[in-house]
Amino acid sequence: MNQFSSAIVVALLLAPIASGAKAVLHDPQQRFEIALFAEQPQVVNPIGVQVDRKGRVYVIESHTHFRPANYQGPQSDRILRLSDTEGNGKANVVEVFHEGFQAAMDIALATNGELFVTTRSAVHRLRENDNSGKAVEDTRLIQLKTKTTYPHDGLSGLAFDGQGGMYFGLGENGGASYKLIGTDGIQLSGGGEGGSVYHCRVDGSKLRRVATGFWNPFGLCVDRAGRVFATDNDPTSSPPCRLLHVVEGGDYGFEYRYGHHGLHPFQSWNGELPGTLPMVSGIGEAPCEIVPYDGGLLIASWADNRLEHYRLTRRGASFGAERTILVNGDLNFRPVGIGVANDGALYVSDWASASYELTGLGRIWRLTPKHPPTLGTERDDSPLPTINALQWPADATALLKHMDSDDPFVRSAATNVVARSQGEFKVRHTDYTARQRLGLFMAAKRAGKVSVLDELSQSSDQSQNLTGCDADLQLAALKWIADERFEKFKSLVESGLDSPRLTPELFAAHLSTLEVLEKGRVDRHSIDPERLLKLATDDSRPPKIRAFALRMLPPESPQAALKLLESLTTHPDQKLRLEAVRTLAAAPNAERRRLLAKLAGDDTQTVALRATAIDGLASAVEFKNQLFDWAAMGDDVICRAALRSLVGIPLDEADRRRLAAFKDSPEKLRLLNLPMKPKRPSRDDVTAWLDCISGEGDAENGRRIFFHGKVGYCARCHRAEGRGNLIGPDLSRIGHRGQRELLQAIIQPSRDIAPGFRQWAIETTDGRQLVGVTLRKGYNQEDYLGVDGNEFSVSIDAIESRRELDTSIMPEGLVDQLTDQELRDLIAFLLILR
Repeated sequence: MNQFSSAIVVALLLAPIASGAKAVLHDPQQRFEIALFAEQPQVVNPIGVQVDRKGRVYVIESHTHFRPANYQGPQSDRILRLSDTEGNGKANVVEVFHEGFQAAMDIALATNGELFVTTRSAVHRLRENDNSGKAVEDTRLIQLKTKTTYPHDGLSGLAFDGQGGMYFGLGENGGASYKLIGTDGIQLSGGGEGGSVYHCRVDGSKLRRVATGFWNPFGLCVDRAGRVFATDNDPTSSPPCRLLHVVEGGDYGFEYRYGHHGLHPFQSWNGELPGTLPMVSGIGEAPCEIVPYDGGLLIASWADNRLEHYRLTRRGASFGAERTILVNGDLNFRPVGIGVANDGALYVSDWASASYELTGLGRIWRLTPKHPPTLGTERDDSPLPTINALQWPADATALLKHMDSDDPFVRSAATNVVARSQGEFKVRHTDYTARQRLGLFMAAKRAGKVSVLDELSQSSDQSQNLTGCDADLQLAALKWIADERFEKFKSLVESGLDSPRLTPELFAAHLSTLEVLEKGRVDRHSIDPERLLKLATDDSRPPKIRAFALRMLPPESPQAALKLLESLTTHPDQKLRLEAVRTLAAAPNAERRRLLAKLAGDDTQTVALRATAIDGLASAVEFKNQLFDWAAMGDDVICRAALRSLVGIPLDEADRRRLAAFKDSPEKLRLLNLPMKPKRPSRDDVTAWLDCISGEGDAENGRRIFFHGKVGYCARCHRAEGRGNLIGPDLSRIGHRGQRELLQAIIQPSRDIAPGFRQWAIETTDGRQLVGVTLRKGYNQEDYLGVDGNEFSVSIDAIESRRELDTSIMPEGLVDQLTDQELRDLIAFLLILR
């Protein structure tokens, strides 16, 4: 596809520019000869690019996206055809092939030479007769009817399937209602469900939706095996952008009806919600065109100034991917479209500016491979085509088996077969597994069989009704109720808050559903703090529910007032008291520390509560003497907690003498800056590390290390159990990865950096050195999340240089700061997060 991320758009000024900004391109793999094919004023504000069999280059020249008031260029977008008739690698003939479009977004050439164009509101077919140099026939094949006009969330990417059909993308459309109309009168409607990928015949007939759950699928391609892939731009607060394997009936998790942040409990970005599918890989910011190339997929990343190549690796019925940077440039290189010539040469359009508004700049680069690219003989050996050919109920045994698969793509395919059958099935069948019940339920939802919800709500069997069934099925049911605003189930949702099987995730889902039913809209990605406060202070609620509410309440918010937390520390229920102390410790100030110190010294409290209170005093110099006193006590848990919280406090000679009198322990040696053990294994030897931490870990102590303010401090970047930050991935479901994989991630943090969480080093024109994870790039400002958890912004004009780092935001030396027992306990805690 061809254009910018949700935050990027095409813009230009047609007046000739005497000296436009030059770009510097690098070829790290030494694979191409790079040369300018054309530049302003021959072509300005270029986006989509295609190359025909004669080597002529077609390009969209945009004149309508974010057009400045003083813009002097044409009133509509143009399709230019550029030719090199002199054979010197430069365009010397420029023809206006067609003009008249508004918000043109992508172009694609069919094998018969016809040119297809998407605009924000339509799909067009252009035909040329007798090599006239102009399109003499413009046929509108698909029409989008909607009230919204923002360019990037409408129609976009185009790709042909090689069998007389084509795919095209539709963005999230601002959540507004819409109708898509084909040439045969078929109409499809939607609104709020997020972006989608559609398919039709090349004449615009037989329109159907293929998949949904996208933000803005700007890029689409079909590889030689007939598989469909898309680039998808990321919501406001949920990086990274995604490379997606698009399959029939796939749901990729994003729904605009739940806000544009991408963080709502009913949104997922990597297959976190039941029935949704994960990404192939995270990709660079503002991905535009995607094309099959050299045995993989080539993507233009507008905001990261580079061309990225992804070689697919088989992962069940879908794929993972390994990334290589083929070409990168400076801040003036803004690649959008990629056209592939017969000889393997690449023609890349370059917006040449960070501005969304029209600038009159632009270039077309020609990248000539030094060695012929691999074409490959790809084949689709996945089970998906076989599953899609099954029938329900004739093939019920096979479909139920597929629904029980560990592979989400296999489960999704089986669910879609059942959904399209419109047959009858019972979700509550006692012989079904949890996954089978979920699959049948999702099939009912996709088929619109609301009676299944009625059955779940009316069952007298506690284990089979909505509040007693499996957690994923409950979550799917709550989301369905919220999606359709089913008011009749409100009392059922309210009663679910008193379920003994309620988990933190289900608690959030219940509250989110109630907010949707009561307000009819979503204006935030977190639960209303006032609702949480009401639950936390409601004496009629079970202590477990009050603890959940307290956990979700932002610890620094006005609702988490000291008076409330202090009152809850005296509650008869131990878990509620402990949750109040955790909230105090999560955002300690002077008053909270005084209360924490009081609780830490109260020997009538549980050891777990006292240790958590001591954690809240980490590095608090004014409590140094108390920490030493507690460290001298006989209880090992209290002692270790106190020694951990002394880390970071300057120690004088008297302190060191006092410390020397303590019995030897790794925690004592750490404070004295002495090795905690004679020698640890190499970080490459995971097996040896497993031997070091063999034995039983204490998950409760591991939880304290995870949230500790000085030792461990995982919550500085990660969230778990509803607490922490989202600088790094949410670890609330990390436990399925196993001990070895978790250990390796801790001792080798830069080995496999999660998509979207790579650091960038930015040097500013005034000499500042900044490091952060990308939040948003585009226009004239870039936003990052720093290692301290705070956002910072840098204007494009203030950036001297920036580069992506190969090191994780998670420090390499974290494991060196932990004792063997602390590491053992931390992993024990991570393993229970499921």
